Amino acid sequence: KLIQDITFEEKTDFGGISFSCKVIDLTKISFYDYMNVPEPKVNALSVLSYDANIRELIQKIKSYNLEKEEFLKILTEIHILSYLVGREEEVKREMEGEGGEINLLEIEIFRKAYEKVLEQGIQQGIQQGIQKGIQKGKEEGLKEGLKEGLKEAIELVLLTKFGKKAKGVIRKVKQIDDLEKLKELKKQVVKAKNIKDFEKKLNSEK
Repeated sequence: KLIQDITFEEKTDFGGISFSCKVIDLTKISFYDYMNVPEPKVNALSVLSYDANIRELIQKIKSYNLEKEEFLKILTEIHILSYLVGREEEVKREMEGEGGEINLLEIEIFRKAYEKVLEQGIQQGIQQGIQKGIQKGKEEGLKEGLKEGLKEAIELVLLTKFGKKAKGVIRKVKQIDDLEKLKELKKQVVKAKNIKDFEKKLNSEK
């Protein structure tokens, strides 16, 4: 069934409130329905389809002859979406050698956040046994997952750019618990020309 009716209930001291909406299951739309739309971002959604053909999808994206930056951005989006349907390994294999590095930072952050949402959100929701508990667990899991993903992404870039020289700085990064600070450091690590430059930014962030 493509369109499903979903109902949410929120209990209050005065009773309860129900919210109803219609949800489209994107996995039940045919691969070729996505592919027949002449728009790369719509085509990218076909990775979610029940009958997805990853090789054909990538060839379709290549046929648009996009600028390299835009092409890699679309591949990054496809890779991220693939985690939602368990196709990440297949997508990774098909993307090898496609003209450059996709955004490893975005993918690593998403992967960590997604894992934390599943792990902490579901576990806490089961323990509390109520819908509100599940939602709270997901929100907390997402925040912690983003922190872990950012730390690992920063560490990956530091090691790639500066090797063993980065070990002391990495220890400092791992001690940071401020999500906004980690987001800013993610931007700075890409720009940093040397380890001292990044360390200066690290120490100046409040």
